[in-house]
Amino acid sequence: MNLRNLRKELPPMIGRSKVEEYFPGVVSSGTLANLNSKGLGPKFIKRGRKIFYLRDDILRWLMEEAIPLNTVSQRWGEDI
Repeated sequence: MNLRNLRKELPPMIGRSKVEEYFPGVVSSGTLANLNSKGLGPKFIKRGRKIFYLRDDILRWLMEEAIPLNTVSQRWGEDI
C-alpha cells in the first residue's frame, strides 16, 4: 500500500487509543504517551484528557522515524 492510498483510508484525526488499530506492530499508544511526555513524537491535540493526532502529522512523523533498509544494512555491514 502506498502513502497516498493510506491517507485516503485513514480518518482525518486518530485518537491515541486507536493508533494501534491503524498501525499494528508499528507504534503503540504507550510508546506515543512516553514520547509525548518527553516532548518527542508527533504533534498532538489535547481535548480534555484525550489525545488526538492529525492524520498527516502522524504519517509525517512515522516517515521521518523510518530507517530505510539500505541504511540498516550499511550500519550492520550486511545484506538484508
